[in-house]
Amino acid sequence: MNENQNNPFAGPDKPGGEGGTGRGIGAAAQHSGAERAHGTQGPTYPPSGFERFRQWLGSSLSVQMFSIVVVVLLLLIPLDMTRDLVAERKIRQQEAIGEVGDRWGKEQTLIGPVLSIPYTRELTRLIDDRNETFTSDHVLHILPETLHIDAGIAPEVRRRGIFPVVVYHGQVALSGHFERKAFAHALPDGAQVHWDKAYLSMGLSDQRGIRDAARLAWNGRKLPFEPSSAKHVLPEAALQTGLPVQGLAPEGWSPGDRHQRRMDPVADKMDQSFQFDIPLKLDGSLGWHAVPVGKHTTTTMRADWPDPSFTGAFLPKHEIDQDGFEANWEVFHLNRPFAQLTNSDFGRMEQSAFGVSLLTPVDQYTQTERAVKYGVLIIALTFLALFLVQLLLKRHWHPVRYVLVGLALSLFYVLLLALAEKIGFCMAYGVAALATVGLITYYSGGAIRRKAALFGFGSALAAVYGFLFITLAAEDYALLIGALGLFVVLAAVMTLSRRMGVAAQGPDDAQPSTA
Repeated sequence: MNENQNNPFAGPDKPGGEGGTGRGIGAAAQHSGAERAHGTQGPTYPPSGFERFRQWLGSSLSVQMFSIVVVVLLLLIPLDMTRDLVAERKIRQQEAIGEVGDRWGKEQTLIGPVLSIPYTRELTRLIDDRNETFTSDHVLHILPETLHIDAGIAPEVRRRGIFPVVVYHGQVALSGHFERKAFAHALPDGAQVHWDKAYLSMGLSDQRGIRDAARLAWNGRKLPFEPSSAKHVLPEAALQTGLPVQGLAPEGWSPGDRHQRRMDPVADKMDQSFQFDIPLKLDGSLGWHAVPVGKHTTTTMRADWPDPSFTGAFLPKHEIDQDGFEANWEVFHLNRPFAQLTNSDFGRMEQSAFGVSLLTPVDQYTQTERAVKYGVLIIALTFLALFLVQLLLKRHWHPVRYVLVGLALSLFYVLLLALAEKIGFCMAYGVAALATVGLITYYSGGAIRRKAALFGFGSALAAVYGFLFITLAAEDYALLIGALGLFVVLAAVMTLSRRMGVAAQGPDDAQPSTA
């Protein structure tokens, strides 16, 4: 019997024995080679659960959108840090302005002049069934009937480190008059009036700005001012000078007179007026203001500064050109909340001040702070453009790409702030925007391989920064421009995504059969 017949694995294809085994291995090798020659492989296995989850994360639009939202929320942190940095630099600027003002002169506010006449009254009160007589001291404060202020200021820009500070030299002339009849009857009968102690005072917010020996011309007589703290009606920083008795006191008055008699309209010259002129050389910084203490106050101001900001309780008639401005104010006593005379105080007279602030034409910190407020909008629009590009090209970006692009968008504001301190806001915005758009476009080129799509994305990003600059420049129309711009962006997105996610259907005009 043949051995192959007793071998269950022996057969025509699998011969037994050593020779048969060799032929079987050779046949298997030939079969495997044939499979490779025809491009076929061995058995395939279904993907694991983790692999399916990873593929879903990479292809799901919902996951992509959720990732973008998370990245935008995380980028609020560097934006908030940038906002704090802008605030810190702004505080440092104010400190620099204060340091210059401490040496040059701060913002100046003029109050006065005020005529003050001390007097003493005897009062009787019933105390313990007895009449007790005592005296009390008072001061009658009188404001001028007319006041004219002529101010010419010459601004210049000084620097404290990298921070510009606007200072000025001022030539100020005050003139006007008091009328005797305006205050003579306000002095109480029986009072002891100290005409020899009458004085005229004028308030200044910063006496360090005075650059000459201030003098008063009182009816043509020159009288020097002295420093005083006339807190009863004026700021602590005040100038004061005593007034001559001649002409001010009634006829026949002497220091020994104990009681004030009623003045005679003829003998005491009730129609007499007292003219005053006060020239001042006054330096200050940032702004100049005055309080309308006259019953009729007129003010003229001139300065070679083309960007004034008129502030205070009253606005002027003004002319502004590239060489400077001229402003004129006219205020009556009916326009202000304090009276012409008082024996206590006038209240907060500085609340009625008017004047001008000499600000730099472009405050880089205010502009940068406004730009940072639009940071979330810029990031959202940029990510929206990237998301649309990846949908159109059917490519999926890793969330890390969005993080890096968002950091570049956040760094734009730090770059803008640093450059604005050196070269001005407009130039700094152009350089920072160009650098940011170039960097993001270059980085996006690694995923957007089509040149036309990459160029379109870069142009859209440049348009976003141009839109932001126009919004910042048109401060009065910022809301209108922003609303219209966002509407246009939304309309474009809706147009591009109008057919997105719509399943294939038959003709729209197909009608169901009624048979």
